[in-house]
Amino acid sequence: MLQTVEAVMDNVIVANFNGEFVCECLDSLVDYCFLQMKPAIHDFDTFSIEDVVISSIRFH
Repeated sequence: MLQTVEAVMDNVIVANFNGEFVCECLDSLVDYCFLQMKPAIHDFDTFSIEDVVISSIRFH
């Protein structure tokens, strides 16, 4: 059984922004604007949070 994780401020999320998948840090206090990219999200834009990143592996 999968558990869902609620997206909260400073979580890294995978989102769909105008048909493109993006992975960014979420600032939930500013209407789901990204901290790194800071795009303006308008009414005509498509935006949905797909998932929350709970762990990652970095290869160097």
